[in-house]
Amino acid sequence: MWIVQSSDSDGQIDAYTLFSLVVDEAELLRIGVRPQARRRGLAAGLLDDALCAIKERGLTVVRLEVRADNRAALALYRRFDFVEVARRKSYYPDGADAVMLQRGESP
Repeated sequence: MWIVQSSDSDGQIDAYTLFSLVVDEAELLRIGVRPQARRRGLAAGLLDDALCAIKERGLTVVRLEVRADNRAALALYRRFDFVEVARRKSYYPDGADAVMLQRGESP
């Protein structure tokens, strides 16, 4: 888990990311930014740091899933060379699709 803690006196966590590392692949489980801390590049910075650490461990494939209607998240992941590899139709309770993204190639 990677976190960014607020620099002001409240000490709250402004952003975090959580990955699962299994054998030779990583999966992004969660990334979140507190509403008051958005639009500062925290998610991009965390994702960049995490991807570098994952690469240092020798993992070459990173996977994640995201709601198809989450434009901000999709734009972020595409900036980091994630590509759509599959889609789960009506995956979420409200009927939204889940987009499966991957960075790197499976052996």
